[in-house]
Amino acid sequence: MYQPRIAVTYESQERLERISAALAMVGAAAVALAPGTASADALASADGLLLSGGPDVNPARYGQTAQAECGAPDDARDA
Repeated sequence: MYQPRIAVTYESQERLERISAALAMVGAAAVALAPGTASADALASADGLLLSGGPDVNPARYGQTAQAECGAPDDARDA
């Protein structure tokens, strides 16, 4: 049986393990995309992409300034 490969962004090993377990329950395999290390090869070999959420994206990445409501960004993860 074919097992879809889902590229997954994550911020901690614990989160990756929980997501991997959930994907396994539905017959899919996680392809880990560590913060700052995502590669075109990993994405090209995946059948889907799961953006797991986390800290706010740095507003500077889209030409804005941070508002009081923004949390601290993780620039490595944004990249």
